[in-house]
Amino acid sequence: PRSLLQRLRVEPRAASLAAKIRGTLGIDAKIEVGARGQFDVVVDGETIASRQKGLLIRLLGGGWPDEDQVVKELERRRTAASR
Repeated sequence: PRSLLQRLRVEPRAASLAAKIRGTLGIDAKIEVGARGQFDVVVDGETIASRQKGLLIRLLGGGWPDEDQVVKELERRRTAASR
């Protein structure tokens, strides 16, 4: 089972990123529970952003993907796919 600390750190960030993707691009992002400390953004089976794996960084609460960069990458992929 996930710890309270993990739920407090990961779930709000996932929900925030999903809301930003939905609000900016109109895409409904799917949130799935992963391994402890895992935070990956996967598009068509390819990881486009991931929380850094370093234990010290994770323990200090860092390494989260930048929401704006994730949205820009999704926009870039959408534009490339429509050409």
